[in-house]
Amino acid sequence: MYGPPGTGKTLFAKKLAVHSGMDYAIMTGGDVAPMGRDGVTAMHKVFDWANTSRRGLLLFVDEADAFLRKRATEKISEDLRATLNAFLYRTGEQSNKFMLVLASNQPEQFDWAINDRIDEIVNFALPGLEERERLVRLYFDKYVLEPATGGRQRLKLAQFDYGKKCSEIATRTEGMSGREISKLGVAWQAAAYSSEDGVLTEAMIDARVDDAIKQHHQKMDWLRAEEEAAKSLTPPPAGVGAFGGKMGFTLPLKETPHAQEVIAPIFEINAQPESAEGKPADPVIQDCADAAKAEAKITDKGLTEPESESKPGKQEKTGSSAPKDGTPV
Repeated sequence: MYGPPGTGKTLFAKKLAVHSGMDYAIMTGGDVAPMGRDGVTAMHKVFDWANTSRRGLLLFVDEADAFLRKRATEKISEDLRATLNAFLYRTGEQSNKFMLVLASNQPEQFDWAINDRIDEIVNFALPGLEERERLVRLYFDKYVLEPATGGRQRLKLAQFDYGKKCSEIATRTEGMSGREISKLGVAWQAAAYSSEDGVLTEAMIDARVDDAIKQHHQKMDWLRAEEEAAKSLTPPPAGVGAFGGKMGFTLPLKETPHAQEVIAPIFEINAQPESAEGKPADPVIQDCADAAKAEAKITDKGLTEPESESKPGKQEKTGSSAPKDGTPV
């Protein structure tokens, strides 16, 4: 099962486990990494349980991409890699002893061996207009109407067309998930309880919807910015090439300076023609030469040569010299 967050993947898997009549185990991908070396043993125990169960086992792995990641490209620890290998070993053949259900927001991160073991793929998409209206009415009844009409009636509701308002909210909440719509119901109830007279008005409902829509658009902007940044850092296809550093950007090879371009200015300086007076024609080079000569004069006046160094014009005597007949020493 894959799809955006908040579309009911986990809820569906739990209901499936309850109504299947099978024993079931629910885990998340993040439960495996903290086990360390014990992860392999724990994984074998789960499948041993499945083999000894009379009703079979339904194993639901939520946020499965955190565990079943690509071994070739993703950086995972050796313990996690060993646990993944044990999982692949126990799921390599068809079995009537267990049923595996995976839920993920990023199925493209699955190891290819995991994709090969998947029999059916179910997409949990964002709710459409009809589904959103049903969800809005469901949560309006649960969090507003029921507290206002039953029990102690601590929540009061102003008079307006509830059905029309639910249809209007469903139209405005395009692109929002079921979880986001459920939070609207909680926000309406909290707004009524926090008001002075405990009355939920139509204006208060609209204000909470406006806030939710604004927050949803902000999240979508963050997501788009993240996707664009990921695209800019994606390695280019073969033949294009890019130079990527640790600074968070990618520099195309066509903009990368070649060695010849870096070294050429140096050769040009060294080959600079001299003027008639025997000095380089470039004034910048002339200044550098004058500064070097001035520094050399100061060194000659302020420092004395060590006695151990040989003086110019005299040859040092060595302990041995080559024979005159050319015989090697």
